Amino acid sequence: MIQEWIPNLLTLFVGVSIGLHMADWDHKLPLLDHRSFWTHGMILPITVWWLLVSGYSIADPYFEDAKLNAEDWSRLLRFFALGFFPGYAIHMCFDLFPKKWHGGALIKSPFGVLPMVGSFIWLLCGQIVAN
Repeated sequence: MIQEWIPNLLTLFVGVSIGLHMADWDHKLPLLDHRSFWTHGMILPITVWWLLVSGYSIADPYFEDAKLNAEDWSRLLRFFALGFFPGYAIHMCFDLFPKKWHGGALIKSPFGVLPMVGSFIWLLCGQIVAN
């Protein structure tokens, strides 16, 4: 009985960990600056939500040899999302309150750096969508 819950709990903890840290992956990616428009805001939670509602069909080519059926995959995606969304929302909450709203605290978009109000609204929208 406990063995049935191990994959669910592991997936939940992986979701929380990725949710807490994924926004800061822009530190490691060469084309993105810190607090990138792509990693801090609504784009990541909407993408995870889309993967969740698209279901197993999107994963078919990647998991043909896996021992997961559609029901197992769907359950693990739900547990991942159950961890990811609160983790991401918590990260966005902390990013809403930097020491000062200048430099590294501002959102870098493809069109330039957003001003303080724009950065705050973008982060707040990401936090709201993740909730």
